[in-house]
Amino acid sequence: MTSRTVAIIQARLSSTRLPRKVLKDLGGKPVLQHVVDRLKKSELIDCVIVATTENDEDDELIDFCRSASVDFFRGEKADVLDRFYRCAKSTSASAVVRVTSDNPLIDTEVVNNTMQLFHSTGADYAANNLVKTFPHGMDVEVMSMGSLRDACKLATRESDREHVTQYIRRNTQHFQLVNLRAKQDWHDIRITLDDNRDYDLLNLVVDILGPDATLSEIVNLFKQRPELKAINLSSTVAHAAYNNALNLV
Repeated sequence: MTSRTVAIIQARLSSTRLPRKVLKDLGGKPVLQHVVDRLKKSELIDCVIVATTENDEDDELIDFCRSASVDFFRGEKADVLDRFYRCAKSTSASAVVRVTSDNPLIDTEVVNNTMQLFHSTGADYAANNLVKTFPHGMDVEVMSMGSLRDACKLATRESDREHVTQYIRRNTQHFQLVNLRAKQDWHDIRITLDDNRDYDLLNLVVDILGPDATLSEIVNLFKQRPELKAINLSSTVAHAAYNNALNLV
């Protein structure tokens, strides 16, 4: 069977902290368009698809996908794991790349390096955040279709169904996991989009570096201007508290 790698972007418009965040303008185009464009630059990805919900509130996302010529899939809102699995199944994927829609500065090279680690090791799952050394907002996960199928079949915790890969990440006796490390520990840099403070920082980064900013350019900017981290420091603290409360790994 020919191998087929599909990148799935989870997206919805009902975010409670920053509603409609993935369609907010960033440097002249929607946040979601940045994610799509950066993934499409990867020569290792055969298809990019947006997985959203069946709810009427996400009809606008479908309008975006159609206007931007992006494939899409609609599924359960709460059971994101089921939505993600059925989306992957519909594309006949053999390997699946997971990137979320709130990471508009995801670096294509980081995506490629994570994919290459997955393929070279023959692992069931590869990520660059099992040990967190990359900036928050550069998160990439790659998994085999078999691993995703098993997780969808076996996961019962509500948090496992909502966060897609938690079952795989916790069950290391069943799945072989590998992690991509950054050259240095840059995880104190936060360039994801969860609230207005994050949005302010992302706008500033894009204003300074442009919409095609790379990981190295972003890291260098924060080295030169460490005060930028203070803009969304409270968001970093809130995110850590959320993860701890749900015991996410």
